[in-house]
Amino acid sequence: ATIPSTDAKVLANGTATVTALVTDANGNQATASQTVTVAETGPSISIGVVGQNDVVNVTQTTTGISISGTESNADGQTVTITILNSANQVVDTLTTVASAGTWATTLNQSQLSALQSGVYTIRAAVSDQNGNAALPASETVTIARSLEWVGTSGGDWSQGTNWSGG
Repeated sequence: ATIPSTDAKVLANGTATVTALVTDANGNQATASQTVTVAETGPSISIGVVGQNDVVNVTQTTTGISISGTESNADGQTVTITILNSANQVVDTLTTVASAGTWATTLNQSQLSALQSGVYTIRAAVSDQNGNAALPASETVTIARSLEWVGTSGGDWSQGTNWSGG
C-alpha cells in the first residue's frame, strides 16, 4: 500500500504507527501494525570564519587553526570537513562529532605544512541519524605563507608576519 503524499506531509517528525486492517470474504478481520520513524526536517550545517578573517598567515601555519561551525538536527553525528585546492581536488579530510548544535576541529601544523600558499575551499558536511544529508557549507580560505604572496594575490597585508622578503 502507498501512503498518499498529502497524508505523509502532515506527519510530524518522530514516530508514527501504521496499521493495516484486512477483512476476508467471511468477515474475519486481522490487523498488523508497524512503528516507523518520520524524519521530514533534515539537518543543516554552517561553517564559521577560519583564521579570524579567512586568511591563514605564516604564524598560524606553524601553530594550527580551528575550524568550527554550527549544525541543527545532527547532534552525535560525524561531521566531515574536506579541504579542496583551487582545482577542486580534495587535499585533506578531517572528521569530528557534532554536539549541542556545534562542531569543531583543528587543522594542525603538520596538516597545514602540506598546503602551499593559495586559495582553498573548506567544506563541511553532515547527515542526521536517519541518513538525511544537510546541504554542505563552505568557506573560501587563503593560506598566505609570505607577504609577497599576500601582496600579489590581493590578500590581507595586515595578516603577514614574514617581513624579511627579498
